[in-house]
Amino acid sequence: MALRSLPGSDVSLSQQTQAIYRDDTDRFHFLELLAEMVERYSVEVHAYVLMDNHFHLLLQTPEPTSAGLSNGSTSVTACV
Repeated sequence: MALRSLPGSDVSLSQQTQAIYRDDTDRFHFLELLAEMVERYSVEVHAYVLMDNHFHLLLQTPEPTSAGLSNGSTSVTACV
């Protein structure tokens, strides 16, 4: 019997609590990159919060450990 992985959370903080989004255009771009990661790695997003200087993601991967998740998270983080 195969069990799906349990949801996990991810938080990314900017250095020195600086804003990581300049405006709603930046936030929209972040969500577009997140959507690309979801599609590419079959990750499920259960919840997200975009704060001025960080974000929270509640994700579930198709496998207990998904190598793509770290790559996607890096891409999303690098965008901001």
